Amino acid sequence: MQKNIDKSIIFLDKFVAVPTWSWLGLQPHDALVAVNSSATQVQIDKKIPRLITYRISDLSVDNSGLATINLQLVLAPLASVCLLLDFGALDKLEKIKSVFCCLKSELPAHAQLRVGICVHAGSRQNVSIIGQWRLQRDSQLELAGMYTGDGKVSDRQFVFLAAPRAHASVQTFYDSGGGQIDNDYQIVHASSQTRSQINTDGIIRTNGQKTWRATIDFRAGSRGSQGSESENVLVLGQAGSNKSLPIILTHEDDIKATHSVSSGRVSDEVECYASGRGLTREQIEQLLIDGKKQKVQGLIDQWSQTKG
Repeated sequence: MQKNIDKSIIFLDKFVAVPTWSWLGLQPHDALVAVNSSATQVQIDKKIPRLITYRISDLSVDNSGLATINLQLVLAPLASVCLLLDFGALDKLEKIKSVFCCLKSELPAHAQLRVGICVHAGSRQNVSIIGQWRLQRDSQLELAGMYTGDGKVSDRQFVFLAAPRAHASVQTFYDSGGGQIDNDYQIVHASSQTRSQINTDGIIRTNGQKTWRATIDFRAGSRGSQGSESENVLVLGQAGSNKSLPIILTHEDDIKATHSVSSGRVSDEVECYASGRGLTREQIEQLLIDGKKQKVQGLIDQWSQTKG
């Protein structure tokens, strides 16, 4: 693993997130072999919007049941690209035991990249997604992720805002089922007038486990920048584990930053109001779940209509 110390963010030629090994049931050597293979490069030099979609059928699976994606997007200035990873029916393919997905791009000036990820993992499946993104002047990155099912899902996104007016947003939804969710989002503000948002809505069910980490780091020189992070969790049943770690770091005075975490069950007031209108508790819970899910689903549906 190579670290670019002066930018203090792991930025890959070859990279491995160490916690991913245990999640995938791999030995370190196996993980290194998986990601040290050459990344598939997709070069986009047109200014018209372009849609790139990866589906389950595009996954290459080895004899151990490990599927890997190692993708690097090379964008030209002013390029507009939408990347969709649609693994919504992953649980239907029992031959896939683990998915290891590595994404990387450096966005040049005025480029726009939207990344939508849908994963529904089966109870015996492990999914690990790692994204590393570097943004130049006036570029924009939007990430939207939906993670559901009874498997283990790890989503780690590292964003480096390197030049003025770069903007990154992360919008995710998770439903733990009876499985495990591990989210880690890190955004570094290294230049002035940059902006970031991290917003997550989640469902924790009986025996479900979740760890959510969000870090926004305002470095020296990031004056005039803004960042916010929030998580809202609905607890259904007896959650096995519900951990949230929001962090804001700053070396500048002239910044605006907020963070918040809320976690709770369906309130008696809401249940009384809705039941008085003929809704069962299950219907009330489903309405709340659908409302949280639609924030992200709506974005991904909109992006999937990109033409170019």
